[in-house]
Amino acid sequence: MQQQQLQQQLQQQKQHKQQQHQLKQRQERIQRRQQQSLPQAAAAAIPPTHTLHTRGGGEWDISDADIEEFYAELTTGGKGGDPPKESVVGGLIVKFFHGEFTPQGFKRYAGHWKGPPPGNIGKKDIAVGMDGLKVQMKNPMFVTKGGVGYGVDETLKAQGSEALTTPNNARQNFSVELRLVAMAPSANRMLVSAVLAAATYSASQLITVFVASPAAAAAIPPTHTLHTRGGGEWDISDADIEEFYAELTTGGKGGDPPKESVVGGLIVKFFHGEFTPQGFKRYAGHWKGPPPGNIGKKDIAVGMDGLKVQMKNPMFVTKGGVGYGVDETLKVVDDGKGWVWLAAEMSPGGLAIELFKSVPFGKRALLVAKQSDVDEMFSKVNWAVALGNIEKTFGGPLIKQR
Repeated sequence: MQQQQLQQQLQQQKQHKQQQHQLKQRQERIQRRQQQSLPQAAAAAIPPTHTLHTRGGGEWDISDADIEEFYAELTTGGKGGDPPKESVVGGLIVKFFHGEFTPQGFKRYAGHWKGPPPGNIGKKDIAVGMDGLKVQMKNPMFVTKGGVGYGVDETLKAQGSEALTTPNNARQNFSVELRLVAMAPSANRMLVSAVLAAATYSASQLITVFVASPAAAAAIPPTHTLHTRGGGEWDISDADIEEFYAELTTGGKGGDPPKESVVGGLIVKFFHGEFTPQGFKRYAGHWKGPPPGNIGKKDIAVGMDGLKVQMKNPMFVTKGGVGYGVDETLKVVDDGKGWVWLAAEMSPGGLAIELFKSVPFGKRALLVAKQSDVDEMFSKVNWAVALGNIEKTFGGPLIKQR
């Protein structure tokens, strides 16, 4: 047994050295290319010793070839048309593009869903959302800055002809990119994140539209003790928690979330699998449906069982509590209030959900239950309220989603 472990360690060390060598070679190639590609204005703003890192060089660099490859993968083996009505991607498109785009913002459709069946989101509603998506991808009304590289200062990001160009295509800029970070069902597995993108090239624009992209929090002055602790408008009292719980459990019938819902998809993604001391192993088998091969009620039921077990006795708990924007070292695993929370936040792979035993300040709190009686919450939960909570920041500044 010890000999096998030793061999595994040696193999891992060998692979690590190979990866480091390959990464170093790639960084050198990219650095040579970047010396020719940075615009004069951007180059002047970036310290010369940090050019590669500032531009997101190395493993995070994206070339024209990478974009072409991404587009090729996206458009290979598909039949086009609208996404399935059961898919999370379809739900997101309806949520963010079925409505009216105005200079003041996006007004989400609040009428009666056409279905089928009427009253539920169906093919007809997705078709309307798809029409809205296509219009916005052709001529976006709301645009977020991007480009240049991963982790760059906001002031260096581009939103026009200032965009970074590459030496092999110096006159063409990546102009339209829409990313919907979500999950999508497939015949054999659930994609961790399904991304829709369309790319055209233009010499004048670089436009990036992100769905549900939270803004970065402002730095908190150390002298503002009350605000740092979540005081004032971000403070969460015991009464606030009780009110949140009451809203969540009023007007609902309990049970499992609808299979078309984003919440149901997230529960399957993060709780349908095996929890081990080494981490969570996501289920990778055949979805039971119905229909078989797609995520359905049977799969959501398994995910719900996993969620209930973990809420009663969490194996992995994220630190929280104290207040909004506090230093990570001040957060706690358990604030002693007796509540267990399921909260979401954006990650590089899309919405991620985590369990907390302390108030999840600044997160999107979806569910909360008394840890001593988790079943009570699930017997009364109103899933429409839980879905609405995705759009709200709990104990932090409100982040509007477009």
